[in-house]
Amino acid sequence: MGRLHHIDSLRAYAILMMLQGHFIDALIDPVYRVASNPLYQTWMFCKGFTAPIFFTVTGLVLIYLLFRKDDPGYRDARAKKALKRGFELILWGYLLRTNIWALMAGYIPNEFWKIDVLHCIGIGLIILSLLYRLTKHLPYYFFQILLLTGCILIFLLEPIYMSFEYSHLPKGISNYLTRANGSIFTPFPWIGYTMMGGFLGTLYVKNIHKKILHIRILPFAMAAIGFFLMQKSSWLFMQLHFSLDMEVFKQVAYNNYLFIRLGHVLLFISGFIFLEKILAYFQLFNEIGRSTLNIYIIHFVILYGSLFGIGLSTFFARSLNPISAILGALLFIILVSYLALNVGVFKNWVKQTKAVVELQKTLNTIIEDLKEAILDGLNWAITNRPKLWKRNTIRFFRQLRVSFSKWLVLVKNSFLNLFRRSRVKE
Repeated sequence: MGRLHHIDSLRAYAILMMLQGHFIDALIDPVYRVASNPLYQTWMFCKGFTAPIFFTVTGLVLIYLLFRKDDPGYRDARAKKALKRGFELILWGYLLRTNIWALMAGYIPNEFWKIDVLHCIGIGLIILSLLYRLTKHLPYYFFQILLLTGCILIFLLEPIYMSFEYSHLPKGISNYLTRANGSIFTPFPWIGYTMMGGFLGTLYVKNIHKKILHIRILPFAMAAIGFFLMQKSSWLFMQLHFSLDMEVFKQVAYNNYLFIRLGHVLLFISGFIFLEKILAYFQLFNEIGRSTLNIYIIHFVILYGSLFGIGLSTFFARSLNPISAILGALLFIILVSYLALNVGVFKNWVKQTKAVVELQKTLNTIIEDLKEAILDGLNWAITNRPKLWKRNTIRFFRQLRVSFSKWLVLVKNSFLNLFRRSRVKE
């Protein structure tokens, strides 16, 4: 099976919509947010459409790549890789919300604990990988039913579990369950889209190119179901409420954003499938779709000031008029895309600096300390020795502070040396 160019194009579309959405949302003046304005409504629709596409395509790609070869060894290796990737994305999510100055001062700000897209995508990959491992010896259709049922139940039960109170839990845990503390996303209900993407991935394996009377079956079926979810899903849930007298169906019908968005996603994916041959010619666009993680990381650093707390939002937060915001968003998209597509050149340059070598050693030390702290935490949970957990946690954060302090000095010296060399050449 060849590469599915429409998947790369979908990811490119989603990441570019995310770039403009985040830029405008962070920097436009609130006086221009007029809910009755058609342009503002269109922008909000496009902005809200990004996350469901990302989550769905994540599950689709993982499961499609997992099952495209009928080789148990290949599938196990793919599942293991996805599991590792999931944990890496969660770590990236926390790293992008890290503030070095706060760590050096000896405390962790509340911003660090907020859950974002990367956390949710990472958890989605972990769940799909584990579900595959649990069902790999069972019939193929059992895995399909599990994914489809999981998606539907997560969406249907959203009014119930989102109404629970989690204030008694630590923020590091409760932020995965509620947005009350400022989390942008929570794994539930958004991993429902990842599970639906996984279900679509199982259909892609054998049906993506199947035709009847020269008509491709899968995109037509997806478009029909998507249109039904957009137009009739709320009506369906009200009928179920009247028939079964279950309040949850009424609650879903009155706030039916999950199923309607799923309809949009299915309709959108089907459209991109039909444009597969055309999209294959847009190589630059598809290359952007293959660099989504780099784009996300770079945009977060530039816009929100990850690590050092200095970004565009530091200086221009909620201050731009619409024209400035639109032009700025276009320039922002071009800049971030260019940097992401040329990140390999930057990597080759930074590898030659002493600061980066020392940073790698520092990160290895931090990771080892983190592993030890986690193991001590598990040991505490088993043997109930809180003093051991407290001691090692304090030691871990002290090591983190010292390591970052050393790194900052090395970075400073490295840039000073580069500056002196450039002055000498002049």
